[in-house]
Amino acid sequence: MVCHANCAAVFDLEPFGAVPEVDIEFDDRLAIDMGGTLVELHYLGPSDGEANTVVYLPEEGVLLTTDLYSPRRLTPAEFMDDVNYAGLRHVLNTVKEWPVAHAVTSHGVGSDPAGLHEAAGFVDDLYDAALGPLDAARAGGMFAVLGLMETLPGTLELEKYAGWDGYEEDFPRHVERMLAALSHGD
Repeated sequence: MVCHANCAAVFDLEPFGAVPEVDIEFDDRLAIDMGGTLVELHYLGPSDGEANTVVYLPEEGVLLTTDLYSPRRLTPAEFMDDVNYAGLRHVLNTVKEWPVAHAVTSHGVGSDPAGLHEAAGFVDDLYDAALGPLDAARAGGMFAVLGLMETLPGTLELEKYAGWDGYEEDFPRHVERMLAALSHGD
């Protein structure tokens, strides 16, 4: 069992002790030679949780991610509580620059890297759309920011993504999580 060092803190929360025994922990990056195939594990910071790791096979150009995106689908609102949108933005924008022929995500079908690029575009567009109103609200003080955090999720729209699965019902929660990331880092 190979796991990022932050897994220990998550495993400590499991009330029944039903966690795997970890053989190898790593901090930022671990490279493993799997008999001629180099497998790299990268921790790029908090994103979906505190220990999410991306797997990359550089020679084959294969990227494997879990819980970072679904092609043309928004993550359901009930699964957004541990998403650090600032971190997610960093991770997606980092890996989209790697030479990737196949981007496999645990919540999608196929491996077309276009889905990764579209997801990174969505996060960047949401960041840009939320940052302007938040900066304006900051000029009005804490209560203006709190008011914006209450109203913007119900009023902000990104029409470019309105056709994505889950947009209608889940987009407001994505706005909330982005505002949380922009206002206090999570």
